[in-house]
Amino acid sequence: MTKRRAKALAAADSQETDIVHVEDGHSSQVSVTTVYSQPQGPSSPTKKRKIDHEDQSVNSKVDGSSTTISTTTTVTLETSVSVIESNSPPSAQSKSVHPFFAKKSKDVMTIGGTPFTSIAPVKWSQEGSILVATYKQQIPSKRVASFDFDGTISNVKGSHVHPKGADDWKFFSTSIPDRFFMCQNQGYRVVIFSNQNGLNGGDARSNARKASFMGRIENVINATQKHCERAGVAAPSIIVFGATGDDWNRKPRPGMWDVFESKYNGGIVIDRNASFYVGDAAGRFAGHKPGVKKDFADTDHKFALNVGCKFYTPDAFFHFTTLAALEAANLPTKHHSHHAPIPPFDPKVFLENQAGKPLYTPTDTPLVAPPESQPEIIVFVGCPASGKSTFAKRHLVPHGYVQVNQDTLKTRDKCIKVAEESLLAGKSVIVDNTNPDPATRKLYFQLADKCARRLGKDKIPLRCFHFLADAQVCAHNNEFRTYMGNRDRDGNWIDPRGIPKPFSAASRKNDKSSSKDTSGQPQVHKLPGIAFNSFWARYQPPSETEGFDEIKRVEFVPEFDSEADRAKWAMYYV
Repeated sequence: MTKRRAKALAAADSQETDIVHVEDGHSSQVSVTTVYSQPQGPSSPTKKRKIDHEDQSVNSKVDGSSTTISTTTTVTLETSVSVIESNSPPSAQSKSVHPFFAKKSKDVMTIGGTPFTSIAPVKWSQEGSILVATYKQQIPSKRVASFDFDGTISNVKGSHVHPKGADDWKFFSTSIPDRFFMCQNQGYRVVIFSNQNGLNGGDARSNARKASFMGRIENVINATQKHCERAGVAAPSIIVFGATGDDWNRKPRPGMWDVFESKYNGGIVIDRNASFYVGDAAGRFAGHKPGVKKDFADTDHKFALNVGCKFYTPDAFFHFTTLAALEAANLPTKHHSHHAPIPPFDPKVFLENQAGKPLYTPTDTPLVAPPESQPEIIVFVGCPASGKSTFAKRHLVPHGYVQVNQDTLKTRDKCIKVAEESLLAGKSVIVDNTNPDPATRKLYFQLADKCARRLGKDKIPLRCFHFLADAQVCAHNNEFRTYMGNRDRDGNWIDPRGIPKPFSAASRKNDKSSSKDTSGQPQVHKLPGIAFNSFWARYQPPSETEGFDEIKRVEFVPEFDSEADRAKWAMYYV
């Protein structure tokens, strides 16, 4: 044996590496010790690997024979390894890697193709658009103590809003490790649900945000573990769900909770009345604490309302030393950091208030014009997602009206052209656009006069249907119809855009999942905020002084195909 070869073998003695094995969506840590020994004869040296595996079993083949590495089992594998003689420095020498260990790079959680190095025994996996982290063995429970992360468990070290990296964090309250332990000790499952949109873009900024989030999660868990070690108690098990897309999993929508209960709680149904969620996005007003601005959102409060569990602000939850004291406390019911105001738009209350209302007024004139009053033009006026197209298809199109829509025809000129052709053919027309101001609506008065002359009529009647849904209802409908239009045949949410895309440019180019509709239905894409802002900036209610023969006021009275759809509409989406 040459000196260089002897040094290489000595340097390799007792080297340890970590492999993350991923199986059925769960990862497990494997500690690998590599030992080189002197060969017995002229053959290559023997490489021994001692593997301590603390989770699910792993099957591997060594020299054609099958070896199983099981829970708490120590197995020694011996295989023949070749060491390449070279004049280059030892660090540059190549060594063959057994296929079992070559899987390591594929199974390690990566960020932008770079393996993520864990500092705590946390196992990372991906569940659709949800990033999942588990710490210690998870014990199913019917009671859940759940928390938001940013602003609830972790704060930044300064006055800035967004964390600058994995180390830019501090506990919201120094009592958090004790509270985690207390919750588990009282039979609760400790769960974190966090919105983390934009982590899977594959670009440098997305990768940095992903590394920051994962690093801060591990730092919090590591600090909790060390605190419990100093206190002489066992650290609590923790599971984390991070919603990385704007889909059914993003709060306030309950997708993360649904995934947790159906796949990560051992089949046990959660007692939601006995569970709670703690979050800082509570919709509190400015000054709920001295010098504090209003909450940036109320999505945490709405998430708890959707789930059906109790809700606490972090100020209230960490103020009391025990859960019993918290539950017995008479929390403020008005302007206070411990109080979450009732959201201004409650979809359940809206449905109750709309029940029994007439769909339109006045009701003493027909919705569909009699034959002697046709052809006519009906001009719709209303915000996007106010129910215009659905109303047209259900109540007018079946009676022979031609629906003219700029979303379909793309330009206003094409809308006017199709409307003119239909009128000249003796067919009534619905102008199914937002038509927010008198200047836009005037175009159809001019069209009515033009077609009346060509048809030899005194006039073509022109009515207006004014859709009354306000901004909050329309924003809610926008989210709801996106959900309803992206379900599979069993009614489950399916949104390929929410699934993490491959990280490399080449693989993204070849990936078709982001554009493929796997539901068997046309995908419905959510309207951007600018579509709503533009309408309300130009909106002027229609008036009979514009020349309309009649203006009908149309209420938004939802009609559902099933009680399940009604229950889905009654949830909070924004």
